[in-house]
Amino acid sequence: MIARSASAYGALLLTITSVVAPLNARGPVARDASISFRLVEGIDRGRAIGIAHRRGFAVVHQNRLGIVDAHFRDKGNRSLEDAARALAVHPAVDWVDVNRWGRWLEDDIAPLPDDTYFPEQWHLENTGQAGGTPGADIRAREAWRRTRGSDTVVVAVLDSGVELAHEDLASAIWTNPDEIDNGLDDDDNGYIDDLYGWDFVNGNNDPRPTESAHGTEVAGVVAARAGNGRGVAGVAGGDANGPGVRVMALQVGERFPSAEALDDAVLYAVDMGADVVTMSLSVPRTRSLDSALEEARRAGVLVVCAAGNSGGSVSYPATHPDAFAVSGTTRADTLWRTSARGPEIDLSAPAVDIYTTNLFDTYDDVNGTSFSSPIVAGVAGLVASAGVTPHRNVLRAAFALGSRDLGEVGWDERYGWGRVDAAGVIDVATGGLGRVRGEITLDHPAADSTVVVLDVDLPLPFDSESGSFEIPVVAGSDRTLVATAYGHVPDTSVVNVAARGTARQDFHLVS
Repeated sequence: MIARSASAYGALLLTITSVVAPLNARGPVARDASISFRLVEGIDRGRAIGIAHRRGFAVVHQNRLGIVDAHFRDKGNRSLEDAARALAVHPAVDWVDVNRWGRWLEDDIAPLPDDTYFPEQWHLENTGQAGGTPGADIRAREAWRRTRGSDTVVVAVLDSGVELAHEDLASAIWTNPDEIDNGLDDDDNGYIDDLYGWDFVNGNNDPRPTESAHGTEVAGVVAARAGNGRGVAGVAGGDANGPGVRVMALQVGERFPSAEALDDAVLYAVDMGADVVTMSLSVPRTRSLDSALEEARRAGVLVVCAAGNSGGSVSYPATHPDAFAVSGTTRADTLWRTSARGPEIDLSAPAVDIYTTNLFDTYDDVNGTSFSSPIVAGVAGLVASAGVTPHRNVLRAAFALGSRDLGEVGWDERYGWGRVDAAGVIDVATGGLGRVRGEITLDHPAADSTVVVLDVDLPLPFDSESGSFEIPVVAGSDRTLVATAYGHVPDTSVVNVAARGTARQDFHLVS
């Protein structure tokens, strides 16, 4: 044993004291990433600094109970949760908590909007009006506590045109930031003076309706200005402090939708930066629209489609695997009797007596899955407004996991993954998902150009051309991923990803 002189011990004590003493004085609280931990009884409190430092934490405070607060300062690829787990297994550490921001215990829903017809908008808040079931709604006011919508988020409405000057929509209309009204194609996108969108049937820059109010009704469901003392509230229509999401008006038909116009409209929405596309229409299947939907998927844009009102099978384009098909529900959370149903259904949303905007600054209640689709598109807009990158895979996973399960347990052909719950979807998207990144290699080209990486909750396809993928998975538990390709043996792996964390997993498929 090496003996130390008294002076040496004195110097050592002075060194430790000079570091530990400031921990008793509370400094600034971390804005996001921090932990609290306590050492096991009998361990010198000075060891807290070294133990935490080596695992990526800077100790900032210690109270008289021996509880230490530390801020995460690691600049590598580890998440806060991973670093906390590494600290927790140290033999000198009794326990570790990850600190999260809470909320004041005030009303958990946004203030009641003062829009004239909001009391009739049961899909936003169902209090049992007109014989409905209280709570059979999309929990809009709970979601609005998180976000009312952001004007940086764009929802493209492919429909019969939108009344741009409507009193409840004028402030929500998307404008092309790179175009000037001068008779020229300023942004070189092939469309002259496309200031607010485009009319793909008549080939001009006026996407206002000429014969049908349908597009104006759909747009109002998404983005009618809320809290302005008139009319109705859109799902993502903002409030008196902001306009909510923007609507990109793309006319694809006057009295009826044109199959010829749809592919170009989808491509325009993708190229011009729409975050979400909603289509409440049915046309015969075309390979041109198939190709446009595939391009939207490659770009990460979610295309939401009404399932149809036949009471039977789902109509095209909702049947396309790259579309997000929505069936319709009633005030009682039952399937609307004329809603389509089938294996293509992804989700359900209210479809009956939906109060929304109509032509000439008027309002009306309407029926159909035509209005279920924009409800889902509006919720997707809220998710994007909450700071989540609105990639279609993230949105699909959040909808599948955050919606209210109806009918059979899990997915079914009537309700899909359930009736959309805006608050639940936002909660999942902002805190319940992690990501898995990787590459898939094949020992020979596949006849089918699509490979699927399958989380046990939701299949998410991607193109095999690049071989790389990024998919969302449920955080905090083991998830089984299966990569498949035509003519190849599937490859399976189990991953566990922290919330908002990222894991790496590569696959190699052989024939």
